[in-house]
Amino acid sequence: MFKNILKQNNIKQCDIADILKCGQPLISKWCNGKSEPSLNAVIKMSQAFDIPIEEIVMAFKKEDSAYDSALEGQIKFSYID
Repeated sequence: MFKNILKQNNIKQCDIADILKCGQPLISKWCNGKSEPSLNAVIKMSQAFDIPIEEIVMAFKKEDSAYDSALEGQIKFSYID
């Protein structure tokens, strides 16, 4: 969860709001899983707090979701020679 990344890195919601020049209610929505940041916001957070982009993105991935389970093994790629 995104909230865990903040705790692990000793980052406050107000710090992120200052960096991104947005309101704390938006950051709170991210922490509570009600919305997700834009790619630009993820990049800025990664640069400002020296956290890999992948770590931030994966914090928003819904673990063990039914959708992921249904798709597992279903995606196939075909190549044209």
